Amino acid sequence: MSTAAQHWNDWQKHRKPGRFTDWGDHPFALSQICEQAFGDGDCDFIEYIKRCLPDLAQAHVLSLCCGDGAFEHSLLEKGVFGRVTGFDISQARVDAGNAAYQSLYGDTTEQKIRLECKDVNCEPYGEEKYDVVFAKSSLHHIEELEHAFTQIRRCLKPGGKLVTLDFFGPTRFQWTSQQLKIRSWFWREHVPEALHYDAEGREIPEIDRPDVNAMIAMNPSEAVRSGELYELLNQHFTPTHDIALGGGAG
Repeated sequence: MSTAAQHWNDWQKHRKPGRFTDWGDHPFALSQICEQAFGDGDCDFIEYIKRCLPDLAQAHVLSLCCGDGAFEHSLLEKGVFGRVTGFDISQARVDAGNAAYQSLYGDTTEQKIRLECKDVNCEPYGEEKYDVVFAKSSLHHIEELEHAFTQIRRCLKPGGKLVTLDFFGPTRFQWTSQQLKIRSWFWREHVPEALHYDAEGREIPEIDRPDVNAMIAMNPSEAVRSGELYELLNQHFTPTHDIALGGGAG
């Protein structure tokens, strides 16, 4: 088993449902992001996809690095896509998702949402099988990007689309000196003094360039080649919508 698979198996085992796992999941933060990106704080990413691609309501979608398929299930419930096949490297996450959807839908689950344990770094995705490839916060976890982009193109039907929401910042979060300088200035000049301390009153250090080995130990696939991602994406695909969200991408 790869270290990345083991990481996500353990993550599934110890996750705490109902808690925000990322600051961008918080409703207030999300509304601010959507206001900036879409001009409407009530238009989240799911609604935006639905508005921009209304003809995909019956589409068969391949979702990469889908985890337990919770986000994909939201897409189905809201009528954005018609059917989802999901690939994820973690058997534990795939099993948890399939069990949940089998419990909800019984035998119809196979036709609406089906998750498979598959390493998208090296395995085939299929030939002209899908109307859409969906990648939410997944491409920056893929090390073999050339393989992934070749497989995405191969598995899409003629006229198919890639829809991605991802992190395009520096590989392994190795911020440039200029980025760190700007972040430090913002922290000192614009963040209220009260927010410089945690709930126990301990001073929060300024964000610095993280140690690569510590990052790998924390999550083996995190931002593994994110610094190359945007350029490679544009080499393989022609964008029709390209919205910069700012934030961690610098």
